Amino acid sequence: IKVGDVSLFEKLIESLKIPERWKLRLKRHFWRPQYFEDLLNRLETNSDVDPMAIDLDKKKFSEMKNLDQNKEIANRKVSEILSRFDRKIKDPRSFSENKKIVKIIREFLKINCSIDKIERILKDFIKKYKLSKNILSDLTAIKNLSKISYKTIFSTNFGRDIEYYTGIVFEIYNSSKKEIARGGRYDGLLKSLGSKKNISAVGAAINLNNLKK
Repeated sequence: IKVGDVSLFEKLIESLKIPERWKLRLKRHFWRPQYFEDLLNRLETNSDVDPMAIDLDKKKFSEMKNLDQNKEIANRKVSEILSRFDRKIKDPRSFSENKKIVKIIREFLKINCSIDKIERILKDFIKKYKLSKNILSDLTAIKNLSKISYKTIFSTNFGRDIEYYTGIVFEIYNSSKKEIARGGRYDGLLKSLGSKKNISAVGAAINLNNLKK
């Protein structure tokens, strides 16, 4: 059995000291491994940063602070524009620890071990990089799966092929190493399709052809 938990990745990203825009990008494109890797390269090298644009933002911010806050420019109040500028200026795009952040993400996604060892490995990982313990806030499902008598491997990089998964994902193989079932938790799927709230759900598909073999 191969198992992953995509919610761990989201908790990791939320614990990192990076701009909100980068948190959103990384979580949104987690399901696109190649583009995700491109994003990591950009974050690591600050290749999307234009120092001149940042300086210009700061200059405009200073100038507009002296204007009437209720004055409208292009159908927006000066106060609203200043709020946006303030967020951009505080966005640490020249963040000196970007390389360390990317290293943390890449190392996290390389974790691959027997499921009975994952809790200890995650605790060591969090301690090593002084991350929030909130990442381990709910390991109930993982602990329950560790009781399974079959060989079960946990991978933090597993489950990136279907975007609507929100928690535990799994694949089950027969003795010939052929997949006989796969599935996972997708609590947010129905809300994305129009439901007013998240509805907890778990689904799976069984490969009947391989099951017969």
